[in-house]
Amino acid sequence: GSAALWRGRAMALEEHVGAASGAKPGGPAGSAAAWTKLNSMEAAFAASLKTRVEEQIQLAERRVVEKAAEAKRSEEAANNHEAEEAGDALRELLLDGCLIDSSQEGFLRLLETLQVLVLAHAEGRLLPKAAQDALDQGKVAARLYSESPIRAVRARKWLPGAGLGHISGLLEAHDLLDRIHNLTPVIAARCGLPRSAREELDKAVASGLLTAGLAPPGGMGAAPRGWERRLSRSAGVYYFQRAGDTSASAEQIQWKWPLQPGEIADAASSQSEAAARGALEVAALKELPEPETGAK
Repeated sequence: GSAALWRGRAMALEEHVGAASGAKPGGPAGSAAAWTKLNSMEAAFAASLKTRVEEQIQLAERRVVEKAAEAKRSEEAANNHEAEEAGDALRELLLDGCLIDSSQEGFLRLLETLQVLVLAHAEGRLLPKAAQDALDQGKVAARLYSESPIRAVRARKWLPGAGLGHISGLLEAHDLLDRIHNLTPVIAARCGLPRSAREELDKAVASGLLTAGLAPPGGMGAAPRGWERRLSRSAGVYYFQRAGDTSASAEQIQWKWPLQPGEIADAASSQSEAAARGALEVAALKELPEPETGAK
């Protein structure tokens, strides 16, 4: 049927071309001219059809790319929102770079928020700056929490040597021995620390003496004898495990620096003494006369 249709069109075109050129229908010149015209028409039609098909394919491909880009933008926006919320939640747990609630429950809440941000980072996502800053602050706070037992032990030894042994009990009574390197005016005033003592601590921090005095034995990244410091991949912070122990169960690890037996005994003795001494120091401070606020 198609062949007959094309033959019919060719004959009609042959007659038209023959009439226009003066050639007889069915003659050699008419037939050649007709087929040349037909081939030209076929080529033009095929080229036009190919162009339209290619344009439709390109349009469909662009739509696919645009949809994928829009989906990616939506996913990134959702991920950024989640990271920013986790960063805000993390910052609410901190004050001056340390955990507000330094109990184990407070630390576990810190771990939960850290895990959200660490997971996002592990997936290769670029965190918003605020979320990245919160992640960095959270890791520092986790390290300070982890090192708090040994920092408190070293503070008890450092303070008398610096002529500040008289404030040791007060600081221990307020659970501040491990953070004497970062006592803000607000915290110092809240625990009743004398201004002169805080100024001496500030000088020691500025000189680097206090930071060095509180640093764990062996420096940052070290572990006590018989223990290893290992990285938690899910939270991005370190925990302690007995050397040679390949188990990673919750019962076999410690988040806080494990103290040696002698250090534990010293800490227990100091804490009991601090409770009584701190109470006496606070009572003595309360008995001081209030400063005059203006001229009479």
